[in-house]
Amino acid sequence: FEITNLDDKPLVIWHVTTSCGCTSPTWTEKPIEKNKTGYVKVKYDTSKTGKFEKSVFVYTTFNDHPIKLTIEGNVEEKTTKSSKAKSGVTKKETQFNPNLSPETK
Repeated sequence: FEITNLDDKPLVIWHVTTSCGCTSPTWTEKPIEKNKTGYVKVKYDTSKTGKFEKSVFVYTTFNDHPIKLTIEGNVEEKTTKSSKAKSGVTKKETQFNPNLSPETK
């Protein structure tokens, strides 16, 4: 997920949490200056097959409430000649808190 700072003040992503241990986030740790873009990357453990929907919560210096991001997809079992492997097909959907604004701190 890309996060662009449109405010004059630097944006800091200070913490990211997930809804379960099957997802692991990484994010831009340096302040994001005006008109610059940072990221939140989320890896999903594809060891289980089937549909999934997981939430990621991004805490920033611009709001007391987190921004909620959602990843969803379907992990299908894939058969190869030598072994069975699992492949993940994911679709990303972003859900922003409508009350989020740079002015609220």
